[in-house]
Amino acid sequence: MSVRFKTLHWGSVLLVAMILSGWAIQATGEGEPTDWGQQRVAGAVTVEIGEDGAVTVHFAEMTQPPTRYGIDLFAGVQEGEDPFVGDFTAAGVEGVSFNFTGDGHVPATHLAFLEGESTRGWRHEFDASDVAGEVVSNSLPLLPDSPWLTGAPGDVAAKWAEDLQHVARIGIRLQPSGMAAQSYTIDSFVLFGTGGTTPPADLRPVISAMGKAARGMRIRWRNTQQGGRYKVVRSSSVFGPFEDVEGGSGIAGDEEYMEFVDESAEDAERYFYKIIKE
Repeated sequence: MSVRFKTLHWGSVLLVAMILSGWAIQATGEGEPTDWGQQRVAGAVTVEIGEDGAVTVHFAEMTQPPTRYGIDLFAGVQEGEDPFVGDFTAAGVEGVSFNFTGDGHVPATHLAFLEGESTRGWRHEFDASDVAGEVVSNSLPLLPDSPWLTGAPGDVAAKWAEDLQHVARIGIRLQPSGMAAQSYTIDSFVLFGTGGTTPPADLRPVISAMGKAARGMRIRWRNTQQGGRYKVVRSSSVFGPFEDVEGGSGIAGDEEYMEFVDESAEDAERYFYKIIKE
């Protein structure tokens, strides 16, 4: 186990909202860290959260193909009642819309996802352009008679209608195409329908990887309390429970950006992490 801290040189907000709110994150890489300025770490992901709520995901150039490597962005709000969970049917929700902008690449996976309290998963591919900087506006139905795709057996329509009444989470799922560096921005993620339009969601990143990309899990965050202390906890499920990580308590430093490397991560496991202020 080793813990490493470096001063990084990105000019934008990085994972700050997740640190303050204790949201779950998962970050991965393989082997020893390389020069972060070059951004050539296998499996490295940088998430920028803009002041306007837009989220930009940067997949770094990779040295070898990862296994099951990508990012989920969960919709939610930081304060007040969360319109992105619960009974969409009773709330009059008819669809979800958002803007998607790429850098000329098209992600290998570009899906909206919805999960019910039943734990069933649903997916709907959205449009993405291979023209750098082109904004693609997507609008996807969330109606009982328009089920998304699922791997669940049985009466799909009935299960879709049930899960629309018991939504546990909804968001965006991305996986990079190939090994080249690539960036994507999502903004204005809202629900719309007879009940009106929600405010844009705060999109909460959860990065995932398995196999070779899961060695030497690397977590990065902006230091929001100079001289303060942090604790890293880990779970095999985004829902927890979260447990202590060896070497993950009492992490302190004065660097602007901080990094923790979890070398106890098992090669075939999937992990989620929270960073907590002590």
